[in-house]
Amino acid sequence: MDLFPDHAVFAPGQVGWDHFVDLDPALPIEHHDIFEFDDDPFVVFYPNGMLLDVGYLLRQEPIFTVSIAFQKGPWRTVFERKCKSFEDVRILVLQMHPKARDWKV
Repeated sequence: MDLFPDHAVFAPGQVGWDHFVDLDPALPIEHHDIFEFDDDPFVVFYPNGMLLDVGYLLRQEPIFTVSIAFQKGPWRTVFERKCKSFEDVRILVLQMHPKARDWKV
């Protein structure tokens, strides 16, 4: 399973990296190798200076944080949601893309 097979949907943003490929939805999130060394498995950079970032935290249970933030200057999150499944990550990223794309800096 690939959460975002068509990076063109994020235009005019550029996908910086996407580690949500070859996922097995039958496995628990914490059993996927992609999160072993990378706590930001997906990011999109936008021409308006914003970015859409998916962070991953493994505490007592795995949590994804989907954020819109300024990419220039000090990191400043302007919008954030948390979720606990691959499907929720996919939905949130696609919902938040227009917000990041159209944000007025």
